[in-house]
Amino acid sequence: METGKGLDRGKVAESMRALYRTGNYSDLRAGGGAAEGGIRWTSWRERICFSIKCASKGLSAPPSDASAAAAMQLTLGQTYRKSLVTEALERLKETLRDEGLYRAELWAEELPHAETHEMDIVVT
Repeated sequence: METGKGLDRGKVAESMRALYRTGNYSDLRAGGGAAEGGIRWTSWRERICFSIKCASKGLSAPPSDASAAAAMQLTLGQTYRKSLVTEALERLKETLRDEGLYRAELWAEELPHAETHEMDIVVT
């Protein structure tokens, strides 16, 4: 959008599509309203965070740290989604049950790094 130019819905839609195609944003929204002398344009963008580290705390073998990480199936650089972490915890719980740890409790701490758009995930 350019200051002083008329609103072109087609350009707005194309700009939103171009941003979404980059793969860097998970939520794009736009809006506007009347303002003195014209309209006010507002856009909201939520950058995608990437999973860069997944560590476990408080785990005693079996399973090993490597087995636990493999069970979670979270990989370095994978696009972060809350649902992936939830699914990973369920897979790890199943692995722990297979090892006889039926009452194990798990939780994940998600530590975002806004400046680099990365996420650390620590499973306890």
